[in-house]
Amino acid sequence: MIIEKTKEWLQEHHKEQFFLFLHFFDVHTDYKPLPRYAKEFARPYDGIADGSSDQLLAFRDGKFSLNNNDVKHLIDLYDAEIRQLDDQLHVLFGLFQQQNLMEKTFLIVTADHGEEFFDHGGVLHGRTQYQELTHVPLIIRGPKIPRAKRIKDAVSLVDVTPTVLSLFGIKSFPGFEGYDLCSLWQRSSAKPPERFIFAEADHGNIKDNIKWSVRRQRYKLHYDLLSQKCELYDLANDPQEHINIAAEHANIVKLLRQELKNFMEKSKNNYKTVPFSPEEIERLKSLGYV
Repeated sequence: MIIEKTKEWLQEHHKEQFFLFLHFFDVHTDYKPLPRYAKEFARPYDGIADGSSDQLLAFRDGKFSLNNNDVKHLIDLYDAEIRQLDDQLHVLFGLFQQQNLMEKTFLIVTADHGEEFFDHGGVLHGRTQYQELTHVPLIIRGPKIPRAKRIKDAVSLVDVTPTVLSLFGIKSFPGFEGYDLCSLWQRSSAKPPERFIFAEADHGNIKDNIKWSVRRQRYKLHYDLLSQKCELYDLANDPQEHINIAAEHANIVKLLRQELKNFMEKSKNNYKTVPFSPEEIERLKSLGYV
């Protein structure tokens, strides 16, 4: 559906300057790829896991259990969805080629989160901030951007907006969060500034552990809002975050915890919430967010 609507829109507007935001939902629960992708990636399986949001939320609530074969099947379905999205992007880029837009258009591909498949004992997303959830792609293509250049430094999704502004010669607003990433490919020696990178996703479900995180260079701190416990990981030596070194590095925990506290206070003071309507609550439930 997104591709068809995009094709129609480009046919009408391809000669104009435009900003186009496309939100693909292929790689998400329910894990239900199209049959041809499921056939390609899913191994023979006769268990109970169906990949639905309702079932995974019920598992999260402790209503039943999943075994390793169930998780492998969920991963197969997820991999099939990734391939399905790859093909969708291939078609999308073909539409840009047809309208002679590829060489004069900035294209950015990114994601808001990953998914957990028992990496730390859970499923889905939104309750923890481990790397399987926060390490997402950020691909930028366009005029004067070198091809096949990979930047391994940690950046943040808050950097996307100031980078887009810079690509069009627009200065960021004073006090704007985020860093202009253009210098990272314009100058070989450029590095992102030493800073704290935050992650959070509080869906308001106080039954589960809800964690925020802050990262500075190699060290990443997780803070549990309910238990108030901290976990510290060295991503250089433990990229999958399985060895909690908080007890051995109290000074680093103290520094990162204070920065996270400041960020949480700032976030609480800067944002106002508006009650959802019954219709909006039902839509959120259908997506697994309530």
